[in-house]
Amino acid sequence: MSKVFNYIKNSKLVQKMKCLIISKSPILIILLLFICIYLIITYKAYSADGIGSIVAATIAVLGVYYTAMENKKKTYKEIVTRERIEWLRDLKNNFSEYLALTNYGYVPSKDIDRVRELYNKIIFNINSVNDIEALNAIKIYNDYVFATRHEDSREIRKYSIKINSADKEENFSCSIYVSNYKFLKNNMEEKFRAIFKGTWTFIKGEAD
Repeated sequence: MSKVFNYIKNSKLVQKMKCLIISKSPILIILLLFICIYLIITYKAYSADGIGSIVAATIAVLGVYYTAMENKKKTYKEIVTRERIEWLRDLKNNFSEYLALTNYGYVPSKDIDRVRELYNKIIFNINSVNDIEALNAIKIYNDYVFATRHEDSREIRKYSIKINSADKEENFSCSIYVSNYKFLKNNMEEKFRAIFKGTWTFIKGEAD
């Protein structure tokens, strides 16, 4: 029996076994354990070379299995990472175009449909729980820029008061509107930058 152990110990096969065990796969470890027990029980019926051949064949099969599982994990990981990158790219592009079309502080008539389309794409592509601050920020901003299309200034002032309760004047002033618009825009951009940065950091960590 000592000859068998010495043969395996001094052979290159032990290196493969170490690699499989280091992988910490419970299935592989259990299989190797059963094989070792079987060989110990039946070692008298085999020569050292015969047992070595059995161990080599077993490790080869397990190695193929392990490689296949690792490749499967790698492929899945690559697919998920690629989809996250595409999602992030689309969200950035939609948000950038949305900002550009509302940069006047209101929505031009020719861009109304496109702005609504972009807005819907954005809110449906962010997490309503984790990204609630960004979701609320863009909703208020969107209401605000669309409200400026109403001829009734009281409709506009309603959104101003919602953001700046210090506005007690009956007449809505342009300076107050510009101030609130910038505040809303900056607040929304800050929330979305946090999403972009956090998602990209997660993608990089996932890819490592």
